[in-house]
Amino acid sequence: MLSAEAQNIEKGKKLFSVHCAVCHENGKNIILYEKDLSKETLRLNGMNTKEAITYLIVNGKNGMPAFGGRLHEIDIDNISDLLLECNTF
Repeated sequence: MLSAEAQNIEKGKKLFSVHCAVCHENGKNIILYEKDLSKETLRLNGMNTKEAITYLIVNGKNGMPAFGGRLHEIDIDNISDLLLECNTF
């Protein structure tokens, strides 16, 4: 049986594939290729905290649309957890 954290990451993967993979397939970025979702790039861009990632998902930025109001808070948390914990999408 998966831990609660592992279950949240699995949910995050499913949500990512539905809502994010169109622009971020395999963790890449089709709009700004240099801003992929690797842990190193997230760190370099100050996006390596749950708060920063959550803010970006909710509010969007540049070419990324805002998902606040379109995704439930728990779904945003699960995607944030995925991005912080692993680089497999």
